Amino acid sequence: MEENIKLVKEFSHTPEILRNGVKAYQKKYVYSDMSIKIMIFLLISAIFVCGIVMDFFKSDKLELLAFLMSAACLAFAIMEWFKPKKLRDSIVQSFIDEGNSPVYRLTVKEKEIEIAIVSEIVQEKSSEESENDEYSDEIPEPSIISIDNNLSIIEEDKLFIIAYGKTVYYIIPKKDFSQKELEIMRSIAK
Repeated sequence: MEENIKLVKEFSHTPEILRNGVKAYQKKYVYSDMSIKIMIFLLISAIFVCGIVMDFFKSDKLELLAFLMSAACLAFAIMEWFKPKKLRDSIVQSFIDEGNSPVYRLTVKEKEIEIAIVSEIVQEKSSEESENDEYSDEIPEPSIISIDNNLSIIEEDKLFIIAYGKTVYYIIPKKDFSQKELEIMRSIAK
């Protein structure tokens, strides 16, 4: 039996929407964990620095090890700080490198959300590459997300983020939504 369909909408991404969407997702789910890791690395580094200062007045030869451990902890803290930005830039750059954005279809039903690629990016390939590529014309199966307690909808100025848990998320631009469609999107996770 076909489930009651509330909304069907096709969309594609721009680099700006994609960057803003990934950043909004990271603010909600990544930055808190990242901040905790950075604080732990900085605390450990501070402990080693205190050890270096205390050992300065002693003749212990553990100063070099403490210095290396402190430097390593600082390096890990810096890597944690830049990891979300690097990931965001990587996602946007891969999008830009592909050229045209694929068109997606969002289908909101009573108990689930379906997101499918309607049309793939068409890239020119040589005839030899086309013969070797078994999957060149296949469009992936749609993603189906259950509407339950793991689902959250994050609304930003120009986009919605459909997040399922902390690992799966989809960025939906608002630019072509009517007021009624916006209200349907807002009411999904309530």
